[in-house]
Amino acid sequence: MKNRLAVLPALVLSALSVSVRAEPETVAIPLGEKGPVLEMVKTPDGLWFGKFEVTQAQWRRVTGSRKSGGRAVDEGDDKPVVGVSAGEVSSFLSRLNAMEPVRKSGLSFRLPTADEWTTACRAGGTGAWPLGADGREGSLDAMAWYRARPRSGFDLADPLRPVGTKAPNAYGLYDMLGNAEEMTATTVRIDDRFAGTVQGNVWCGGGVNFRPRPEPIENDFLGPQDDGGMNFRDGCLARRSLEGPLNQGGFRLCAGGTASGVSAPAPSVWAPAVRQTPSAAPAPVPAPAPPSAPGGAPAPDSAAARARQQAIELINAGDLAGAQAFLDLARSLESGTPAPTAAQPSEPAPGTRKVVRVGAVEVALRWCPPGSFTMGSPSSEDGRFANETQHRVTLTKGFWLGETEVTQGLWKKVMGDNPSYFKSGDDYPVENVSWDMCQRFVEKLNSQASVAGFRWALPTEAQWEYACRAGATTALPNGKDIRILGENNAPALDDIAWYGGNSSVDWHGVNGYDVSGWSEKQYSGSKAGTHPVARKTANEWGLYDMIGNAWEWCADWYGSYPSGEVSDPTGASSGSYRVRRGGSWAGIASFCRSAYRIGNEPYLRHRALGFRVALVPVR
Repeated sequence: MKNRLAVLPALVLSALSVSVRAEPETVAIPLGEKGPVLEMVKTPDGLWFGKFEVTQAQWRRVTGSRKSGGRAVDEGDDKPVVGVSAGEVSSFLSRLNAMEPVRKSGLSFRLPTADEWTTACRAGGTGAWPLGADGREGSLDAMAWYRARPRSGFDLADPLRPVGTKAPNAYGLYDMLGNAEEMTATTVRIDDRFAGTVQGNVWCGGGVNFRPRPEPIENDFLGPQDDGGMNFRDGCLARRSLEGPLNQGGFRLCAGGTASGVSAPAPSVWAPAVRQTPSAAPAPVPAPAPPSAPGGAPAPDSAAARARQQAIELINAGDLAGAQAFLDLARSLESGTPAPTAAQPSEPAPGTRKVVRVGAVEVALRWCPPGSFTMGSPSSEDGRFANETQHRVTLTKGFWLGETEVTQGLWKKVMGDNPSYFKSGDDYPVENVSWDMCQRFVEKLNSQASVAGFRWALPTEAQWEYACRAGATTALPNGKDIRILGENNAPALDDIAWYGGNSSVDWHGVNGYDVSGWSEKQYSGSKAGTHPVARKTANEWGLYDMIGNAWEWCADWYGSYPSGEVSDPTGASSGSYRVRRGGSWAGIASFCRSAYRIGNEPYLRHRALGFRVALVPVR
């Protein structure tokens, strides 16, 4: 995409070349020295709107990964990013606002509300279309990519188009209609005939696969209505979050004003305004009736209502599997036929094995019970680093953790590809994966192999170290202390870990890495890499390769440890690096201890970097 630089003097950054245009006021914020540029336009009501939909290049610069709604053909840097969920957008905004150029600009980016979006889309106009056209289908050609009849000039293999290739509206905003449907911060309650009362975001602007319809339609989820998104009038269409992200749904940035963020609930049901005439008032839409208790009376603040509210919160957090469990519970309670009241089974013993099938692949997990432990290392521990301050941690809920690192076989089953550098076999750990790639894996695993009451996730750093130690208070999870004789020489590791000192022993993989020059190795050897999982001794809870073989991403942002006792910590509230733990086949001896911790950019990929998954309680 061409960089159209027109900069508002009051927001000029020292790093920018300045050019001024009287109307409209704009600002350009570079995302790095060679990165893409955010171009914002100031509307007459004082809000800043993205001149374009957020692009693939901008998304990748901020998150380190691409996002294309599952369509490889939509990957062009100047095309809108699509397939985003509310949680992913919230994470994007947090990272974007933490970037130095953005902080210097004085802007704080968010999603626009539906009303803000509609006002910006109309750009002061009163007709059916932002450019003042008469509403006929052909009049959209100048401003929007959409599904035409017939489909002349419409490439079904590559529907999304580069941003800014149609005419802007009167405010200088491009693609407000068509191309990618745009998420807003406004949320709605929707009375869905299948899922009951749920909550979702309002999406605006239609998309490249929508076509205009002049008449109201019967919508499967919302009932009779003016189908705003599809007829492109105010371009607004409510979508329920249970459907997940839209394959051709993206978003546009907004700044200024006081609107709440993407996760804040709307005070009431929102409806697009009917604007055929300037004096028309917003069309009232009644709020969905509350669920009825058996016998027809409205349900009070009941267990069923609380279950539905819990489902809504999980939906907004992106945990669809967990939400479904609470919806099932709510339906059971509302029908008057609650689940049997048989005694609940006792908690599994530590290390109990559980197998979950994902297609033809079995995922083995081990139970990690709730409990307390001392996280970090004592000052006397050999190889210790200063960021390992000891502190007491309590985990109030047990969880299941992968018996091994995620293997190439499991990754291929879930994701359909193999990003590994060492493609040595299905029983080798997958590596060369970024934190963001792991998150996409977890999302797909939650959709393919849901487990009632639990969701798939990366373990937190505290969960990881708690499981790694399995009750041990020593440097290593087998109850032994470590004595480091050389950079790659710690004999105590030999039984439990593939690390830099022994990873060339019995190595038979492909694409071997030259380790002949590594210093102070426990064993000599010229080629090394990852080894098949579970070839070393497991810890007390039956977990293999917690130390060595492949580094393991954790869920947390990297930050300093707390000084006092904590419960269920989840790491720093924000940051630039995600935690990785455990050392690897290429790790020096001091890295291969239960307490060692380090952080890296979420987009980092490396031949020694993998992960393991956890099943954590929904609440």
